[in-house]
Order: sequence, then C-alpha cells, then structure tokens
Amino acid sequence: TPTGPRRKLKSINFNAMSEEQFRDYYKAAFNVCWRYVLAKPFNDEVTAHNAISQLLSVG
Repeated sequence: TPTGPRRKLKSINFNAMSEEQFRDYYKAAFNVCWRYVLAKPFNDEVTAHNAISQLLSVG
C-alpha cells in the first residue's frame, strides 16, 4: 500500500490453529527466542551453554 505493508492479524488460539499453523507459529516463536539468546551477552561460557540447554529442552 502507499503507507507501507499491511499486516493481517491472526489468532494465536492454539485450538483454532491447524497442526501446520501451530508448527509454523511454534517455529517462529522459537526462532525469536533463539535469536534473543544468541544476542544476549553472557558472563561466561557455562552460563551461555545453560541458557541454550534450557531453550532446547522446551521443544
């Protein structure tokens, strides 16, 4: 559009999603979290590994 891209809002009600929509949503949410972990400065390598392990154990 002349004012920029238009975004279409979608429900995040998991019961209203198909299996494919849920997988796509979950993957996108996971990727946001993953980028946050990678962008965050950690005090040491052990703390970084613990954060990554916690994130991976959720999925």
